[in-house]
Amino acid sequence: MEHPSVARTMDYLEKLGFEIVRLSPKDAIDNFEQYIADNVTQDTILVSCMAVNNENGFKVNTEKLYRLVKNANSETIVHIDGVQGFCKVTLKGDLISLSGHKIHGFKGIGAMYCADKIRFTPLVYGGGQQKNLRPGTEPTELIASFEAAVKAYPTDLTHYSELNGYLRDRLSKMEDVYINSPDNSVYNILSFSVLGVRSEIMLHSLEEKEIYVSSGSACSKGKISSVPDAFGMSSERADSTIRVSFRWK
Repeated sequence: MEHPSVARTMDYLEKLGFEIVRLSPKDAIDNFEQYIADNVTQDTILVSCMAVNNENGFKVNTEKLYRLVKNANSETIVHIDGVQGFCKVTLKGDLISLSGHKIHGFKGIGAMYCADKIRFTPLVYGGGQQKNLRPGTEPTELIASFEAAVKAYPTDLTHYSELNGYLRDRLSKMEDVYINSPDNSVYNILSFSVLGVRSEIMLHSLEEKEIYVSSGSACSKGKISSVPDAFGMSSERADSTIRVSFRWK
């Protein structure tokens, strides 16, 4: 279920000789955190997991995951893709990736939380910015926009839950409509399928009514997503998937 930025990196590491173990929520959706930890061995260097899936809102309890992984192997580094979950769920990890555009900041600005004990070498070299880890002049205006977005993001997510609950209730009463988002998903995303109606047809139909949704994540537009298969969805449901994203105002 991982974002291509992580999945493709793992593919590259595999070519370099690292053993990569890929786990899917469909195999243990009710306790995915324990399932991940059960696959940690004394040779496991890194566990990488997204806190919230960007297509259906599936939520991983990162505090629980972190604790279980460390119990299995205290030396294993835990990386959390927190892009979709930032400001919406609690994030816990040795490394946490963040991005401003998911909380209404500008595109092109992100951040990485790095625990004090973690040491790594930069991918590129040059200036001494950011403690010699990422050379290049810092984009001050983008950094300021990220800070402003964090401060402006609501702490009360009741509005999200009300919208999500209302749509879930209405959709559940419709024939041939299936909710794809698991019960523990975040409130700002809801994925569903209308059997017999391809996503593209539904998108255009809703656009005519000035209702704008998507068939998946914006960054996977035009590509086949691996998320439906990771959650055990049939090809028919995957081909008719609609993702609704709720705004806080």
